[in-house]
Amino acid sequence: AAGNSCADWLLECVAPDPEASQQIGVKQECRDKDSGATYYANASEWLYPNYLTYCQEHGRARPVSARKFSDTVLDIAEHLGHVITRERHPSTRAYQLVGLRLRTYADDDQTPEDLWRVSETMAKGNGSQPPPYRKDRKSGRQIFTPENSSVPAEEVF
Repeated sequence: AAGNSCADWLLECVAPDPEASQQIGVKQECRDKDSGATYYANASEWLYPNYLTYCQEHGRARPVSARKFSDTVLDIAEHLGHVITRERHPSTRAYQLVGLRLRTYADDDQTPEDLWRVSETMAKGNGSQPPPYRKDRKSGRQIFTPENSSVPAEEVF
C-alpha cells in the first residue's frame, strides 16, 4: 500500500464498523487568515476532506479525485474482507459510506492491522466473505471471481 494514498489513509485514519456510516463530503479548500495555510473544511467529520488532509500532511501530491474516491475505498475495503456500501442519507440525501467511520482517540490502542483484520468467523464465510460473483460498478454486469468461489477453477466455464 506504500504507493496507494487511499489505501494508506484507509488503514491509518479509518476503522471498519458495521454499525457506522460516514458522509463522503466534498473538497472545500479554505485558507487560514493568519498563516495562509490551506486546509479542508469538515475534515474531522467527512471522509473525502479527511483523506485530502492526510495527503497534504504526508506529502502526497496527487490524491484520488472526488469522483473516484468512494469506488476506490469500496474496492480496498472489499479486498480487506469488509462489506462497505455507498448510500444516500435518508434526510440530507448526502452520499455516505456505511460500514466504516473515521478513527477516534479510543482506537489509538489498536494498530491498523488489528482494526482491519478479518475475524476467523468472517474468513470462514460467515457473512463478510466476498461472494463468488460481484457486480461491476461501471457496467452493472456480474463478474465471476474464482478466488472467492468454492468451485474448483477447472470446473469454471
